[in-house]
Amino acid sequence: MLSTTLWRRSRVAFLALVGAGGLLAPDRLAAQDEYDPYVLYGDVPNRFEFTGGALFGSHSTTARLDSETLGVGTEIRFEDLLGFDSNTQNMRLDGQIRLGKRHRIKVGYISLSRNSSLVIDEEIQWGDETFVIDTELTSELNLSLVPVNWRFAVFRNQRVDVGLSLGFFTMFSKAGIASEGEGTEESSINLPLPVFGADLEWAIARKLILNGGVEYFGITISGITGSWSEFRGGIEYYFLRNLAVGAGYRSVNLKVDATGNLDDTDLDANLFFDYGFKGPQVYLTLSF
Repeated sequence: MLSTTLWRRSRVAFLALVGAGGLLAPDRLAAQDEYDPYVLYGDVPNRFEFTGGALFGSHSTTARLDSETLGVGTEIRFEDLLGFDSNTQNMRLDGQIRLGKRHRIKVGYISLSRNSSLVIDEEIQWGDETFVIDTELTSELNLSLVPVNWRFAVFRNQRVDVGLSLGFFTMFSKAGIASEGEGTEESSINLPLPVFGADLEWAIARKLILNGGVEYFGITISGITGSWSEFRGGIEYYFLRNLAVGAGYRSVNLKVDATGNLDDTDLDANLFFDYGFKGPQVYLTLSF
């Protein structure tokens, strides 16, 4: 979950962007209603948009897999105890389609999977397995996020677009630990979470677009508690009419507590998972 300080800074940064966009947009454009909704300032076509790029960031992962037999498991920081890389390069894909002046549908895909192999220096209880000191473990964390949302522009002219969004993302996750002598234990959760968001796009010059946004939601369903928060900001330059290069920063925080009540045999999931990712990103955007 985002810390209180980071969440406050995210809101302040977004509100500052919105205020700057509203103040700096020329009056003649703010009052202008007649323009092609599928063309951005600088004659950039924007009915369909596809973005692909890399995230260069740091990971922070804490997880615990409980057992009805052995009780509460060991709380594991994957980057420290299991030797997972804390800094990696990951992939993100996004696409959107505009449905007129104010509506658009956006979809995305984020892959954040990692694995490791090392000899542990302390005992670990992971689910129904206990791994003793000096055991060589092979560990994996497969994590994919698929966001889908509908966005409505509450204010838009040819240069400034401020919107609110409603949608959901589905998390596909599997965390596993294995050793040759003591067996394999893994748990998986596929969990859809609804999200609310707000964002800004501002053409600060011809073919030069500043963007930023926040998303958040938390929910508890059937003994599973989940929360998601994201802050992003960046700038894009269309060096060709249909192709832009972009750079920015993204922070993602995800928390799932599905440990439930170990005495309730109806609960299959018993995983606690707290994950954070933050860092710069670079990408290409194709629009037409």
